[in-house]
Amino acid sequence: MLTQFKNLYPRGSLISELIEIDRDLYIVKASVIVDGVILATAMAGCQTIESAEDLAKQRALELLNLKIPTKKIAESKTTNHLSRSTRSSNNLSSKNCLIKSESWHNLLAAEFKKDYFIKLLKFVESERQQYQVFPPQEAVFTALEITPIEKIKAVIIGQDPYHNTGQAHGLSFSVQKGVAIPASLKNIFQELARDLNITPPTHGNLTAWARQGVLLLNTVLTVRAHQANSHKNKGWETFTDAVINKVNLKLESVIFVLWGGYAKKKLKLIDTNRHTIIQSAHPSPLSARNGFFGSKPFSKINSVLREAGKPEIDWQLSMNHD
Repeated sequence: MLTQFKNLYPRGSLISELIEIDRDLYIVKASVIVDGVILATAMAGCQTIESAEDLAKQRALELLNLKIPTKKIAESKTTNHLSRSTRSSNNLSSKNCLIKSESWHNLLAAEFKKDYFIKLLKFVESERQQYQVFPPQEAVFTALEITPIEKIKAVIIGQDPYHNTGQAHGLSFSVQKGVAIPASLKNIFQELARDLNITPPTHGNLTAWARQGVLLLNTVLTVRAHQANSHKNKGWETFTDAVINKVNLKLESVIFVLWGGYAKKKLKLIDTNRHTIIQSAHPSPLSARNGFFGSKPFSKINSVLREAGKPEIDWQLSMNHD
């Protein structure tokens, strides 16, 4: 149906907007726009934002093409929803969450309802309609999904995702296996070798660190392909500041790793009496020799964990690790 629409209206667009979120229902409005004129609008509510978007868009196109009577569409708006009376508010599975982590979903529920976040999702959706955006939609919240708040030992703060094809997958500084290791990550591995005598890995996927409790958090979670910082100041910073604030308030003795001036600005969000700060220059080739090399962040993290009686991080990355 979408292909048919594009053939009929090559200058048309299909835009979706998140209208409302509660604990387990996402209400999305979709509009068909041609030459700046809204020709059809429909809404849908489902337990995942992806399903709600797909259903709303389908209904909007059906209205436009008059495939089924408008009344029938209106009557069917709730047929795909579970009755609220039959859903337990305590039975929150990963399929019902914008973020597939129950702890993070509950902690950030208030953020999802705020105007800035709704506008942010609308912006990202519009960008995906017009451009290639990284990481893929299903990987945007990977850092939070792999590292639930109750498992966090350390937080390594990055800026925005890698912007070249195939690199970003939702973890700061990390790339998928088979992708060339970016320069900053090469310097991280070089410092790891100097610090702990660990042979630099042959891939750049840091999922194994995340699974051990290292939250690899970018402050901006999406980017337009080949345009660094293109999604800066669109709302992600407010959201990730909320994430940092939750870690600061909910946990004790977390190690915050701040590499470079941008990450160091987050120091104001952290209670330094309760948490440990490790900071240095950024591992970028432009600044690594100004204080990153020789900073020994990995042994420092493990030293703090050891003194706190917590399991240390195994920083080795074999090909067998995710």
